Amino acid sequence: MKLILFILISISLAQNWQQIAKSEIGKTIIQTIQISLRQDASFEQIRQSLTQLKNDILADQQSEQSVLEERQQQCDSQSASAQEVVTIAQGRKAAQEEKLPLIKSELADKQEQLAAKSGEEGRNYDRITGLTSQRNQVRQAYNARRDELIQLVGVLEEAKQLLQTIKSFAQKEQILVQIKNSITYFQKIIPEKGSYHALISILLTQMHSNVSQEGVQKVTSIIDALVDSIFQVQKQETISDDQNEADYQKQKARFEFANQRLAASIASLQADVFQLQVRQTETQNEITAQGQTIQIKSQELKDWQQTCSDAQISYNIVNDNLNEQIKIIDEVLTLLDGKEVEETVELIQNIRI
Repeated sequence: MKLILFILISISLAQNWQQIAKSEIGKTIIQTIQISLRQDASFEQIRQSLTQLKNDILADQQSEQSVLEERQQQCDSQSASAQEVVTIAQGRKAAQEEKLPLIKSELADKQEQLAAKSGEEGRNYDRITGLTSQRNQVRQAYNARRDELIQLVGVLEEAKQLLQTIKSFAQKEQILVQIKNSITYFQKIIPEKGSYHALISILLTQMHSNVSQEGVQKVTSIIDALVDSIFQVQKQETISDDQNEADYQKQKARFEFANQRLAASIASLQADVFQLQVRQTETQNEITAQGQTIQIKSQELKDWQQTCSDAQISYNIVNDNLNEQIKIIDEVLTLLDGKEVEETVELIQNIRI
């Protein structure tokens, strides 16, 4: 019976050692024990070595735990820092995005006002140009008319002087023809509605070759009346031209004053538009910058989270391996716990790795 029990125990021990030999650490431990036994080391020495190895592994576990905790603290700190930056950037970006439509709306309104004021200013300048062009045309016509009348007066005065120099019939006929031709030329360019046109017609009918001395006096009187009529016309036309000039200057001054006021408004609007354009650009740049910050810091946050995850995974793998080593060492220590018997030594030495 004792023999059977011994055989069963031996078989169980052999199976336990074979199970240990299936792992790499088990193989290494068994090979180390085999070498130690060949060097005549006792079970107690081997147990001490294995206990020291176990303690070293436990120390490694503690070290790995400390490294993991430090890494986790670093990850948590860096992740929190990155998340804080992302949160702040998101808030700033949202605030700028909320402001941007208001700035654009205000800018569009100011640009519309500027366009309206500039258009009004341009139309006023066009009105001034039109008034000036019209005034120049009227002035040119007035000057031409004045020059013609002055020349006509000169002709009439000259005719009057010539009439006073008549001393013979032949001389009278020649002078009358000369005067009639000059006055006829000017009659063609004088408007028929002129107040002196009828007098010229009467004057021309009086200038015939057989006019008497009394007729010459009558012609002279008609010339005097005609010259006086011309002077009256010139006076009226001068008054009318002065009034036209006054009206022109008044209207021109009104448009110029309006443009002075518009110029101040336009300058103010241009400054507003410029400032709003600057604000719009700055706001858009801020949105872009905060968006880039969010993108960079979000990626940084993901990287730290991945680093933390990788560190935990790596620690778990190492820790599981160390636990497995401790488990096997404990199993070996259990198998070696007891008396050093020759059968156990032989069993260990015969294990094939």
